[in-house]
Amino acid sequence: MLVKSDSALVVMQLKGEFQARDPQLAKYLEFVHTMPKNFVSFNFTHVPKKHNCKADLLSKMATYTKLGQHKSVIRETLVSSLVDMGENYQIMAMDSWMILIKRYIADG
Repeated sequence: MLVKSDSALVVMQLKGEFQARDPQLAKYLEFVHTMPKNFVSFNFTHVPKKHNCKADLLSKMATYTKLGQHKSVIRETLVSSLVDMGENYQIMAMDSWMILIKRYIADG
């Protein structure tokens, strides 16, 4: 598993180079650190903004509105986080959606 983030701070916290001082973020960090045991390889990497142009453009498009246009936003307020609920999640390996298309192209 390769986890990519545009936040250098988050990646450094995940790698143990920085501390997560916020108690809620520390809980998430602790939760993420339990995940590597489920994978053969588990690494974190920082993707600088200059190498993340497409995602950056998408985020700008999502927040951009022209003068006079109204944008509706769906907002949900979470009353508790997943780490507070103590939920356990199982990661299941699934075939990619592309496999069926590749089979169709190859075999008809």
